[in-house]
Amino acid sequence: MSLRISSPGKGGHVRRGGSGEPLEPDFYMSRLIKLLPAEAVAVYPMLHNNAADVVDQVRRSGGAPSTAATSVDPVTGVPVEAMSVVSSQASSGADWLPMAMAWFVLLLVILLRWQATRDSNGNAQWGAVAIAAISFFLWVPTMNGTFGIMEFATAAEWIDWPQPVKDFVPEILLIFWTIVIPAFYKPDN
Repeated sequence: MSLRISSPGKGGHVRRGGSGEPLEPDFYMSRLIKLLPAEAVAVYPMLHNNAADVVDQVRRSGGAPSTAATSVDPVTGVPVEAMSVVSSQASSGADWLPMAMAWFVLLLVILLRWQATRDSNGNAQWGAVAIAAISFFLWVPTMNGTFGIMEFATAAEWIDWPQPVKDFVPEILLIFWTIVIPAFYKPDN
Protein backbone atom coordinates (compact mmCIF):
# COMPACT_ATOMS: atom_id res chain seq x y z
CA MET A 1 0.00 0.00 0.00
CA SER A 2 1.23 3.43 -0.85
CA LEU A 3 0.87 6.39 1.45
CA ARG A 4 1.79 8.69 -1.44
CA ILE A 5 -0.65 11.59 -1.73
CA SER A 6 -2.05 12.42 -5.16
CA SER A 7 -3.17 15.90 -6.09
CA PRO A 8 -5.53 16.69 -8.95
CA GLY A 9 -3.71 17.10 -12.28
CA LYS A 10 -3.13 20.56 -13.67
CA GLY A 11 -5.58 21.68 -16.31
CA GLY A 12 -7.91 18.76 -15.60
CA HIS A 13 -5.51 16.19 -17.07
CA VAL A 14 -5.85 12.66 -15.76
CA ARG A 15 -2.60 11.48 -14.27
CA ARG A 16 -1.43 7.92 -14.67
CA GLY A 17 0.17 5.71 -12.07
CA GLY A 18 3.21 3.48 -12.48
CA SER A 19 1.21 0.80 -14.31
CA GLY A 20 -0.70 3.28 -16.46
CA GLU A 21 -3.94 3.28 -14.44
CA PRO A 22 -5.56 6.64 -13.71
CA LEU A 23 -4.83 8.03 -10.25
CA GLU A 24 -7.66 9.39 -8.18
CA PRO A 25 -6.75 12.57 -6.32
CA ASP A 26 -6.64 12.33 -2.53
CA PHE A 27 -9.23 14.54 -0.93
CA TYR A 28 -9.25 15.75 2.69
CA MET A 29 -10.16 12.50 4.48
CA SER A 30 -7.77 10.44 2.42
CA ARG A 31 -4.93 12.92 3.07
CA LEU A 32 -5.85 12.94 6.78
CA ILE A 33 -5.59 9.15 6.98
CA LYS A 34 -2.32 9.05 5.04
CA LEU A 35 -0.66 11.82 7.08
CA LEU A 36 -1.41 10.38 10.53
CA PRO A 37 1.30 7.98 11.72
CA ALA A 38 -1.20 5.33 12.79
CA GLU A 39 1.47 2.64 12.93
CA ALA A 40 3.38 4.65 15.52
CA VAL A 41 0.35 5.77 17.51
CA ALA A 42 -0.67 2.12 17.82
CA VAL A 43 2.77 0.76 18.81
CA TYR A 44 4.26 3.57 20.90
CA PRO A 45 1.99 3.28 23.99
CA MET A 46 2.93 -0.37 24.40
CA LEU A 47 6.66 0.32 24.04
CA HIS A 48 6.45 3.34 26.36
CA ASN A 49 4.56 1.44 29.06
CA ASN A 50 6.96 -1.51 28.88
CA ALA A 51 9.95 0.83 29.10
CA ALA A 52 8.38 2.61 32.09
CA ASP A 53 7.83 -0.79 33.75
CA VAL A 54 11.50 -1.66 33.23
CA VAL A 55 12.54 1.65 34.80
CA ASP A 56 10.27 0.97 37.78
CA GLN A 57 11.67 -2.55 38.20
CA VAL A 58 15.23 -1.24 38.08
CA ARG A 59 14.41 1.41 40.68
CA ARG A 60 12.81 -1.11 43.01
CA SER A 61 15.59 -3.67 42.64
CA GLY A 62 18.48 -1.24 42.85
CA GLY A 63 19.75 -2.26 39.42
CA ALA A 64 19.89 -6.01 40.09
CA PRO A 65 17.17 -8.54 40.83
CA SER A 66 16.81 -9.23 44.53
CA THR A 67 15.38 -12.37 46.10
CA ALA A 68 15.61 -11.13 49.67
CA ALA A 69 12.48 -11.48 51.75
CA THR A 70 14.12 -9.81 54.73
CA SER A 71 15.35 -6.27 55.17
CA VAL A 72 19.00 -7.36 54.61
CA ASP A 73 20.47 -7.78 51.14
CA PRO A 74 21.60 -11.45 50.90
CA VAL A 75 24.62 -10.65 48.72
CA THR A 76 26.12 -7.68 50.52
CA GLY A 77 24.59 -8.08 53.96
CA VAL A 78 23.74 -4.38 53.88
CA PRO A 79 20.28 -3.38 55.12
CA VAL A 80 17.87 -2.70 52.23
CA GLU A 81 17.07 0.72 53.69
CA ALA A 82 20.72 1.73 53.27
CA MET A 83 20.70 0.44 49.71
CA SER A 84 17.65 2.57 48.82
CA VAL A 85 19.90 5.63 48.59
CA VAL A 86 22.21 3.77 46.21
CA SER A 87 19.32 2.35 44.19
CA SER A 88 17.79 5.77 43.65
CA GLN A 89 21.11 6.91 42.21
CA ALA A 90 21.60 3.73 40.19
CA SER A 91 18.09 3.90 38.73
CA SER A 92 19.02 6.92 36.67
CA GLY A 93 20.84 4.48 34.39
CA ALA A 94 17.51 3.17 33.06
CA ASP A 95 15.64 6.48 32.93
CA TRP A 96 16.71 6.95 29.32
CA LEU A 97 14.66 3.95 28.13
CA PRO A 98 11.20 5.63 27.70
CA MET A 99 12.83 8.54 25.84
CA ALA A 100 14.75 6.09 23.66
CA MET A 101 11.47 4.39 22.74
CA ALA A 102 10.04 7.74 21.58
CA TRP A 103 13.12 8.47 19.44
CA PHE A 104 13.15 4.89 18.10
CA VAL A 105 9.51 5.06 17.02
CA LEU A 106 10.07 8.51 15.47
CA LEU A 107 12.91 7.03 13.43
CA LEU A 108 10.61 4.18 12.37
CA VAL A 109 7.95 6.69 11.31
CA ILE A 110 10.46 8.53 9.14
CA LEU A 111 11.82 5.33 7.57
CA LEU A 112 8.41 3.76 6.98
CA ARG A 113 6.94 6.96 5.55
CA TRP A 114 9.97 7.46 3.33
CA GLN A 115 9.48 3.94 1.98
CA ALA A 116 5.69 4.20 1.65
CA THR A 117 5.67 7.56 -0.17
CA ARG A 118 8.27 6.76 -2.82
CA ASP A 119 7.20 6.85 -6.44
CA SER A 120 8.44 4.58 -9.23
CA ASN A 121 11.58 6.74 -9.54
CA GLY A 122 12.37 6.34 -5.84
CA ASN A 123 11.48 9.94 -4.92
CA ALA A 124 9.73 10.23 -1.56
CA GLN A 125 7.17 12.86 -0.63
CA TRP A 126 9.34 14.50 2.02
CA GLY A 127 6.53 16.89 2.97
CA ALA A 128 4.32 13.94 3.91
CA VAL A 129 7.22 12.32 5.77
CA ALA A 130 7.85 15.52 7.74
CA ILE A 131 4.14 15.96 8.54
CA ALA A 132 3.89 12.38 9.85
CA ALA A 133 7.05 12.89 11.96
CA ILE A 134 5.76 16.17 13.42
CA SER A 135 2.40 14.52 14.07
CA PHE A 136 4.08 11.76 16.06
CA PHE A 137 6.17 14.35 17.89
CA LEU A 138 2.88 16.01 18.94
CA TRP A 139 1.27 12.67 19.84
CA VAL A 140 3.96 11.59 22.31
CA PRO A 141 3.21 14.12 25.10
CA THR A 142 -0.53 13.40 24.83
CA MET A 143 0.29 9.74 25.54
CA ASN A 144 2.33 10.72 28.64
CA GLY A 145 5.61 10.17 26.84
CA THR A 146 8.62 12.38 26.34
CA PHE A 147 11.51 12.91 23.97
CA GLY A 148 13.61 14.26 26.83
CA ILE A 149 13.78 17.74 25.38
CA MET A 150 11.82 20.85 26.34
CA GLU A 151 8.17 19.95 26.78
CA PHE A 152 5.22 22.06 25.65
CA ALA A 153 4.21 22.94 29.20
CA THR A 154 7.78 23.97 29.99
CA ALA A 155 7.83 26.19 26.93
CA ALA A 156 4.70 27.94 28.24
CA GLU A 157 6.10 28.53 31.75
CA TRP A 158 6.48 32.25 31.11
CA ILE A 159 2.70 32.48 30.66
CA ASP A 160 0.84 32.57 33.96
CA TRP A 161 -1.68 29.84 33.13
CA PRO A 162 -3.09 27.33 35.61
CA GLN A 163 -1.36 23.93 35.41
CA PRO A 164 -4.41 22.15 33.87
CA VAL A 165 -4.33 24.66 31.00
CA LYS A 166 -0.59 24.12 30.52
CA ASP A 167 -1.18 20.36 30.49
CA PHE A 168 -3.84 20.84 27.80
CA VAL A 169 -1.47 22.71 25.43
CA PRO A 170 -0.18 19.52 23.69
CA GLU A 171 -3.73 18.35 23.03
CA ILE A 172 -4.73 21.69 21.54
CA LEU A 173 -1.66 21.67 19.28
CA LEU A 174 -2.31 18.08 18.23
CA ILE A 175 -5.96 18.73 17.39
CA PHE A 176 -5.14 21.89 15.46
CA TRP A 177 -2.31 20.20 13.55
CA THR A 178 -4.35 17.08 12.75
CA ILE A 179 -7.35 19.00 11.43
CA VAL A 180 -5.64 21.84 9.57
CA ILE A 181 -2.57 20.32 7.89
CA PRO A 182 -4.41 17.82 5.62
CA ALA A 183 -6.57 20.68 4.35
CA PHE A 184 -3.51 22.53 3.07
CA TYR A 185 -1.00 19.85 2.14
CA LYS A 186 -1.50 19.11 -1.57
CA PRO A 187 1.83 18.15 -3.09
CA ASP A 188 2.68 18.70 -6.72
CA ASN A 189 2.89 15.51 -8.69
